[in-house]
Amino acid sequence: MRSQKIIAIVLMLFSAVFFAATFQITVHTFATGLSARFWPQMMLVILFGFAALLYAQARQNQGKEPQTPWRHVAICCAFFVAYVLGLEILGYLFATLFFQMLFLRYLGIRSFIGCVVFPCVITATLILIFVKGLGVMLPYGTGPFHAINTTLWS
Repeated sequence: MRSQKIIAIVLMLFSAVFFAATFQITVHTFATGLSARFWPQMMLVILFGFAALLYAQARQNQGKEPQTPWRHVAICCAFFVAYVLGLEILGYLFATLFFQMLFLRYLGIRSFIGCVVFPCVITATLILIFVKGLGVMLPYGTGPFHAINTTLWS
């Protein structure tokens, strides 16, 4: 599992470097008592933990090298790039919904609950937590998407 080890090491290095960079974030304490550094640091610690688990699993399965489906890796990366690019135009709400629905279909989920209800619930939950609860501004999009998002979030 050489490729998994390399990916795990790169992810651990990435998270360690960016964790160190979070100490350059200006400290602003919000009404929740959390500083502006909290969420980036939390996500990077979680990423580091998952990368460490991936590395441990790859070491445990050494010698049982499966063929890496690079075509699927490339398609998943393309989905993610399209999502990030779509945030500016569609806004967080629509880009996240479309990304989750299409990605779940690609992964083989065919049920209505899995492809429609689940993304709607997850997106609504994240908006409630970040926009309403923590006051984080998410992209509104442009044109009609901006109007719809501002109407829904205000």
